[in-house]
Amino acid sequence: MISYSVTQLDEVDSTNTRVKRMMREGAPEGCVVIARRQTGGYGRRGHAWASPEGSLYMSVLLRPGCQPDALPTLGLLVGVSVCRALRGLLPEDNADKVLLKWPNDVVVVDPSVPEGFAKICGISLEGDASGVCIGIGVNVIRPADSQASERKQAYMEELASGGTLSAKQVADEVLSELARAYDGWRCSGFVPFAKEYEELNIMRSGSIDVEVGESIISGEFAGVDEAGRMLLRTDSGMHAVSSGDAHVRGLA
Repeated sequence: MISYSVTQLDEVDSTNTRVKRMMREGAPEGCVVIARRQTGGYGRRGHAWASPEGSLYMSVLLRPGCQPDALPTLGLLVGVSVCRALRGLLPEDNADKVLLKWPNDVVVVDPSVPEGFAKICGISLEGDASGVCIGIGVNVIRPADSQASERKQAYMEELASGGTLSAKQVADEVLSELARAYDGWRCSGFVPFAKEYEELNIMRSGSIDVEVGESIISGEFAGVDEAGRMLLRTDSGMHAVSSGDAHVRGLA
């Protein structure tokens, strides 16, 4: 099982930037950088990630030694690992509200917002054949200067039903779940995790529109294939989508 070496920083431009530099310099698998604050945090596709103190900003260096076409399934595996970890830290009545949104956003069911869910964790993967930097950002506490009416984000502290959670607790649980899942993925690939991923996916409960370039594909979630592509059942047949912005309509 993977062994971690954790570096804890008060402030950094981006934990991803730090780990990618370590990756290029030949650092071993299992190096982890966690920061209390980021000044230039970013998520998937370079989207800015606000990083006030109190939440989790963490990057992990892995060297899976796999073919590049297997890396998308590693992203799905990290989503499953984080979802397991967050559920394990919450009381039972709120744990089931934590779900996945393809490919690997972790969200919380929230009927009070138009989308029907709010994002609680973003995950990014950057790398090449020599290594992968996995960035994980979890909203642990609501920033003091945020507006109570802002419901685009969910926070662990609000789901804890009066309990207290720290970024360290969340990090420890995420790293533990990731180590177990990563070991299984390296031995057997993503197939043993596919059913769990599909059952955790909020897209099972609504209709989906996926923006792929200039086109929009609409249909119903039909799972994922062995390459990590989303299978979309449409009027014209089954489509395998490898990338795109997915939107869920009409959550049940």
